[in-house]
Amino acid sequence: MYSYNGKTIGAHRFSALIAGFDIDNKLVCHHCDNPKCVNPEHFFTGNAIDNVNDMIKKGRYRNGARKKIMTPAGEFDSRLAAAAHYNVSAPTIGNRMIREPTQYYYV
Repeated sequence: MYSYNGKTIGAHRFSALIAGFDIDNKLVCHHCDNPKCVNPEHFFTGNAIDNVNDMIKKGRYRNGARKKIMTPAGEFDSRLAAAAHYNVSAPTIGNRMIREPTQYYYV
């Protein structure tokens, strides 16, 4: 852990900072998908949606199988799609989800 602007930051964020990345109000994400990696050549900066899109692009999903999200407005393939429809963040959709014994989530 390192200190930057009065805040404690992780080694990968510190590595990105000294490599010249603008890390203020941004996530430091890994192309290599290794959270312990501190090689700045493996980094890109972005927001939470950029990080989730990277995860989806690489086929890394929690619990393996994709689940549909059912809402009063219809069925969505992802939290991001539902969030875009409702003009909210993906975590907001996740916080409103109820797990059902079927393959669907209901919001």
